[in-house]
Amino acid sequence: MRGVLIGALLALALAAPATAAPVRVGLIDSGLGSTDPTGHGTEVATVLRESAAARNTPLRLLPFPDVNRAGVGQPLLMARAIRRAAASHMRVVNISQTIPGRAGRVRRALAASPATLFVVAAGNEGLDLAEPGLDRDPCSAPQANVVCVGELGPGGRPASNSNFGPGIVDAWAPGPGGTSFAAPRVSAHAAALFWRHPDWSVARVARALR
Repeated sequence: MRGVLIGALLALALAAPATAAPVRVGLIDSGLGSTDPTGHGTEVATVLRESAAARNTPLRLLPFPDVNRAGVGQPLLMARAIRRAAASHMRVVNISQTIPGRAGRVRRALAASPATLFVVAAGNEGLDLAEPGLDRDPCSAPQANVVCVGELGPGGRPASNSNFGPGIVDAWAPGPGGTSFAAPRVSAHAAALFWRHPDWSVARVARALR
């Protein structure tokens, strides 16, 4: 009996997080709640929260809108939101948006934020992003603190609409409804890893996700 009790206590100790502080997660999107002109950010946040709750991971979710008054995103606004999120000490930031081509401002902002892990959507055009000229930032950005997520369809196979590409798309998760909703599931997984291993670096969590 004593051995069983000790084993149970050891299992609890190994499973228990070393910190009680919620994981700070940023949401770079169209906004949240009443400040969301398109509703996209609010929907992504719902998936992220539900996925984190399923992993018993407490979050502090903070929005960093990157759209103008018309609800349209721009590379300049995304780059500014990336820098704001990093300056606010977010451990994980979800970006369920893509920009056609290479966005230098966005890449520079990501490179200047190495202490934050950015989990981003691959996009929904069914493109091989490894092909020349088909970059979709921030997914295509080469920074080590970026994890790009594709969508899994029925049977656990990549969805036909999901962008893909060896060396570009790092992780896969169910949407459904596009990579916008696959990315927050991986963001929740990243938050769970930081919650249980607060001493882990961004690089180690990124490796675990990949």
